[in-house]
Amino acid sequence: MSQSAEVIQFNKNEIAAFSEFRSQLATLKHDNSKAVFNYTDPKGNKEARSHIYKLRQTKSAVDKVRKEQKQESLDYGRRVDQQAREISEEIEGMIELHEVPLREIEVKEAARVAGIKERMATMEAYAHIDEFTSDDVKALLAGVEAFAIDDSLQEFQAEAAILKDHSITIIKQMIEAATKREADAAELVRLREQAAAQERKDHEAKIAQEAREEAERQANAKAEQEKREREAQENRLKLEAETAQRQKLEAENRAKEAEARAEREIKEAAVRAELDRAAKIELEREEQEKREHNTKHKAAINNAAVAAFVAGGISEEIARQVVTMIAKKSIPSVSISY
Repeated sequence: MSQSAEVIQFNKNEIAAFSEFRSQLATLKHDNSKAVFNYTDPKGNKEARSHIYKLRQTKSAVDKVRKEQKQESLDYGRRVDQQAREISEEIEGMIELHEVPLREIEVKEAARVAGIKERMATMEAYAHIDEFTSDDVKALLAGVEAFAIDDSLQEFQAEAAILKDHSITIIKQMIEAATKREADAAELVRLREQAAAQERKDHEAKIAQEAREEAERQANAKAEQEKREREAQENRLKLEAETAQRQKLEAENRAKEAEARAEREIKEAAVRAELDRAAKIELEREEQEKREHNTKHKAAINNAAVAAFVAGGISEEIARQVVTMIAKKSIPSVSISY
């Protein structure tokens, strides 16, 4: 729809101060609907923010006019509230002049009725107490019977009389129940004492029986212990005799074995000495042969080296001297491989 074709309807009670803004709405709505921005592009983002800023400026201007147009109405409303409050306070004072005596009468009447109700409630409460003894309940009965049904109860006199009769009936029933409960409790105490006495008697008899059994058990245990000790002593003596005999035989056997071992060791020592001597002679012979072989081997290599030097034009005397120096490692980095 084009801008010229768009029509906006307004209420006939329009405020004139907003006419200029209403005339702009069609243009603003048209431009706003046609506006397309690339929000991710910096330029489009900036244009979108600028468009929003212009709309916000128009909105701020509308709000400013609203506050200006409303101020006069607010001032008028405050004046209305103030004057109404002043008139109401005057009328409230007139009402208070007559309500105070009425409230005082109501308070006195409530206190009177509450006092009577409390006296009646106290009497009624006596009929609901079941934790006292029969003597205590009898005292409560006397208190209820002494409750005066007189003109001080005023309009509650008939109700109090009915309540008194009912409370007396209940309390008498309570006395019967308390008396029976106390008799049952006394019987229960008697039965418990009788049971406790029988239990003590049974317990004492049990203790005496257990003591007799314990004494018998200890006597049997002592006799059994003494028997075991005698048998243990006899076994110990027998074992000691057998051990002594075995040790004697073992000592004799050890002496014989030691003597035989000593003779065997002497013979073995002689054999080892002969073998060691023979091995030593053989080792010395082998070492002598190795030394002689080594000497011959080194001499052959040295002679070959001397012959090589002589073949190279060195005199035999100098050649032998050089070979000797090499063999003794007197020349650095030069050696003979044997």
